[in-house]
Amino acid sequence: MSQDTGYRLLFSHPRMVADLLASFLPPTWSAALDLDTLEPLNTDFLSDTLRQRRADCLWRVRWGPAWLYVVIHIEFQSSEDTHMALRVSTYLTLLYQDLVRTGRIPAGALLPAVLPIVLYNGESPWRAPTDLVELIESPPVGLELFQPRIRYLLIDEGRYSDADLASRERNLVAALFRLEKGWPPTVLMEVLTLLAEWLQAPEQRELQRAFVTWLRQVWSQPRMQALAGLDWAAANNLLEVRGMLAERINEWTEQLLKQGREEGREEVREEVREEMLAAERNLLIRLAHRRFGADCAEQLGRLLSGIDDQALLTRIGEMVVERDEAEDFLSGVEALLR
Repeated sequence: MSQDTGYRLLFSHPRMVADLLASFLPPTWSAALDLDTLEPLNTDFLSDTLRQRRADCLWRVRWGPAWLYVVIHIEFQSSEDTHMALRVSTYLTLLYQDLVRTGRIPAGALLPAVLPIVLYNGESPWRAPTDLVELIESPPVGLELFQPRIRYLLIDEGRYSDADLASRERNLVAALFRLEKGWPPTVLMEVLTLLAEWLQAPEQRELQRAFVTWLRQVWSQPRMQALAGLDWAAANNLLEVRGMLAERINEWTEQLLKQGREEGREEVREEVREEMLAAERNLLIRLAHRRFGADCAEQLGRLLSGIDDQALLTRIGEMVVERDEAEDFLSGVEALLR
């Protein structure tokens, strides 16, 4: 299964689309949308060529009394597509023709508004024109009004800092972008824990599995070489993925410690171990603060002081998600530490 299939799978879920529209559109637009009315539409009207060239998702949502059609194009190329505006134009023309042909637009009625979104995850910044008219040579004087204009909204993942994405509370798309950046490991651990918490309800299990599928694809990419070789057959949910990542972090730590031993540098060994353990303890305290509040985080900080067992810290990370009350969580931690 390719990476674009994984993205398509994620954005087949209404919560993902809702979080994209709620947090990555201009606020006045988001406020006008009734996200409870989100409805997926099929793309059978596309030609085989268009369907094979990109992952795309088509939804509609109420904007006041009218429907807004939302097209999400997902680009996986390492650099921008100069003619993306033309491709978007072709897609929208086929969409409008299908709406008229199938009678979903009554005779004489106006065509619905459409919002084309291009979601780009390439490493280099997107510089391609976002309006079709910018791809057309300057016309003779007087013909300007007859040139086609279709603009798309660009969402370039690389333009968002981790701090910006982390500030978007309980937003699945922001979490997706953070995971795709792939570094540092403590951020990955934090995001996996948060996602496991947000998606723990039975009705969210399918979406959680979609995240696991997507992670398997993304973390197998050459640019994520450090995460290659994870045992995905053993991962059925996000907590199990988090456990695999914790084991990989342990392997990295041991490699650095071994290097320190071989170089006869005892101080390197201790610095590496303490840095990794301190990062994990701080992560758990932050997660406890998010989930249970400041008092719980403060008590957890005292309990974790001096704890240097990575497996124990990993288990406490799982308990952050599994326990529903601060008192129950802290009691569980105390039992583990006895």
